[in-house]
Amino acid sequence: MGRIKTQLIKRTARKLFTRHQSDIKHSFEENKAVVANLLQNPNKKMRNIIAGYLARLIKQQQEQSKPRAPRPMMSRSPRSPRAEHYTSRPR
Repeated sequence: MGRIKTQLIKRTARKLFTRHQSDIKHSFEENKAVVANLLQNPNKKMRNIIAGYLARLIKQQQEQSKPRAPRPMMSRSPRSPRAEHYTSRPR
């Protein structure tokens, strides 16, 4: 499980992502420098969290743009095997 980001971090990262998408890279280290240049006086912790979240956003965007192979449809039997367990037994 990951750490939960605050609304301030998410909002700031999304604004930077939409306005400066060409500057944002996959690398956390490169994003640290970009965030330090774009934000006014961010503290070290906030800069690092935003840089990491930006790297995650760019990776998610590229995952969504990839064409996915269609998933095979599972054939279902008319009656599931578990249903037999719950039916009453003949006496």
